Amino acid sequence: MTNEEIIEKINNILAEEFEVDKNIIKPDAPLMATLELDSLDLVDVVVLVEQNFGFNVTGEDFAKIRTFQDFYNLVIERTQKQPPPMADWKGKTRGGSFGYFFFIKLIQYIGVRAAYFFLAFVVVYFIPFAPKATGSTWRYARKALKLSRLKSVGLLFRNYYRLGQTLIDKIAIGSGMTNKYHFKFENYQEFLDVLNSQQGVIMLGGHIGNWEIGAPFFGDYGKNINIVMYDAEYQKIKEMLEKNSTGHDYKVIPVNNDTLTHVFQITEALNRHEYVCFQGDRYVNADKLLTATFMGREADFPSGPFLLASRLKVPVVFYFAMREKPMTYHYRFTIAQPVARTRDRKPEQAMLEQYVANFEKILKEYPEQWFNYYEFWKK
Repeated sequence: MTNEEIIEKINNILAEEFEVDKNIIKPDAPLMATLELDSLDLVDVVVLVEQNFGFNVTGEDFAKIRTFQDFYNLVIERTQKQPPPMADWKGKTRGGSFGYFFFIKLIQYIGVRAAYFFLAFVVVYFIPFAPKATGSTWRYARKALKLSRLKSVGLLFRNYYRLGQTLIDKIAIGSGMTNKYHFKFENYQEFLDVLNSQQGVIMLGGHIGNWEIGAPFFGDYGKNINIVMYDAEYQKIKEMLEKNSTGHDYKVIPVNNDTLTHVFQITEALNRHEYVCFQGDRYVNADKLLTATFMGREADFPSGPFLLASRLKVPVVFYFAMREKPMTYHYRFTIAQPVARTRDRKPEQAMLEQYVANFEKILKEYPEQWFNYYEFWKK
C-alpha cells in the first residue's frame, strides 16, 4: 500500500467512524479538535488502528500527535516496519484515608473481631452525620427494594456495618491475616480457563461486596491484575496503606480526567495479556452515559467500561466477592457472552444489559452490600 493509499484509507475510516465530512480532514488540521475526540473516542482510534493496520498505538505514540499529518506519519512509519494486518472518570468511594488509618491501628492493637465490635458504635454515628449517604440508602431501601420503614432502618444499619466490615477485612487480609477467613468459589475453573487463554481479560464488578479483596487469592494471576481507580481515591489511600505495610500484588491504573494516560495503560495492559478490572456502577462524566432498566427503573451507567469491554475483542468476566458468615467470602464469576452491533443496539449497550442482569441477581441475594451513596436512579 502506498503512502497516498494509507492516507486515503485513514480519512475514510475516520470520516465514517466519527461521522464527519471528509473535507474537513486536512493534513495540518488538529486531529483531536476536528474530530471532537475525548478519552473514550480515543479508544475507538486505538481499536481502528489495530484492526485496519495491525499495530498498537501507545500513550507515547499519541503524545506526539497534534495534526492529521502527525497521525498519517505514525501509521505510515509503523506499517512499513511490519506486515499488513492478518480501544473516564475522577472520584472517591465512601471512606477516605482517615478511615483506613483508624481501622489499621484498631486491628493492629485489638484484633479483627474487636474491630467488628467497635464498628457498631461507629455506624450509629454515621447514620445521622452522613446525611447524603444515609438519604440515598434510605431511598434505595424504600423505593428500589420496597421495604417497610422498620426494615429500611435495619438495612441502613446493616449496610454501614457491612461497609465497615469489608474495610476491616481488606486491611486484615492485606496485612497477612488470611488464615482468619474462609473462601468459596463459583465457576472458578471456568474463570481460570479464561485467565489461561493467553489474552487480556476485562473484569467488571461494582461497589457491591468486596471484589478488590480477591486479588491476593489468585496466586500468580494476581500479579497481572490491574484495577482501574479514580486518581483522587487512589492517591489518598495508596499513601496510607503503604505507610502501614498493607501492600498488594495487583497494580492500579489511576484515572485522571485531565490526561489520557489511563486509556493507553488499559490497552497496553490488555496487550500484555493482563487483566483489567472496572467497577461498572459509578460515573463522574455525565456526558458519557448509557441507560438501562435496573431494579425496575431507568438508571445511568458509565459508558467507558462497557465500550472497552465490547470493542477490545478480549474475554469479559463479571466478578463479585460477597461477604457471608462466618468471615467468609463467596467469589462469583460469570463469563460474558460475546456481543455485536445490530441495527437496534450498539455492542456496549448489549454488554451493559448482561452486566445489569448479573448485578441484579447478586443484589437480590445481598441487598445490604451495595455501597452506593448517591442518587442512582433517574427521577
